[in-house]
Amino acid sequence: MPLRHFIKLSLLAGTAACGLPAWADAHCEQLNDKLSGPDDNFRPPLSATAEPEAPSKRVYLRSAPDEQCAAGQPFIVRGDHVVVYKPYKEWMQVMYVSKSGDDYTGWVRETELRETGTLGPGN
Repeated sequence: MPLRHFIKLSLLAGTAACGLPAWADAHCEQLNDKLSGPDDNFRPPLSATAEPEAPSKRVYLRSAPDEQCAAGQPFIVRGDHVVVYKPYKEWMQVMYVSKSGDDYTGWVRETELRETGTLGPGN
């Protein structure tokens, strides 16, 4: 069965192809909308590097600060530099700029980052 048919059947059955409940997309979107905007942002933003628990582990940028919100998101690896915008519980909203110049914003666990300073004048 082609993957696109599997995905369609999974969605019709009420689960995403990766096994997450169909409600997860709506939950993630609502949570992200609630936390979007400049409120509670670090001023100036912080800089950090990825420090995953295992050296080879990928740290996925989640669409909202919840383990269920990872599907289709890009990832960072140990040593990648990110800009940290805001905290939420044990999560941090970050932006990562890839080598190709594309930027991605998402949420990662605070424990998988190492703060390296602030961005802006005097740093």
